[in-house]
Amino acid sequence: MIDSGIWRNVPFPLNFPLQLIVKTFFKTPEQGAQTSIYLAVSKEVEGVSGKYFSDCKVSVLAAEVFRRKAVSVA
Repeated sequence: MIDSGIWRNVPFPLNFPLQLIVKTFFKTPEQGAQTSIYLAVSKEVEGVSGKYFSDCKVSVLAAEVFRRKAVSVA
C-alpha cells in the first residue's frame, strides 16, 4: 500500500496510531512508483505482456483471484 497522504486530516485521537501504521507498513509514493517506472523504461521487460508485476518482479496472483473472476464471469 502507498502512503498517499489521505490520512493527514484524521483528528487527533486517531491520527497517532494511524501514522504509526502508515509509516511502518506503507510505501512512500516514490517507492510505490518504482514498478511502473521500471515497466515503462526497462529493456528487460520489452515485449512482455499479460504478466502481473510487484516490486519490479513478475509476481503470481493468489488462486482466490482466479476463483472470484470465474464466478463473476459466469
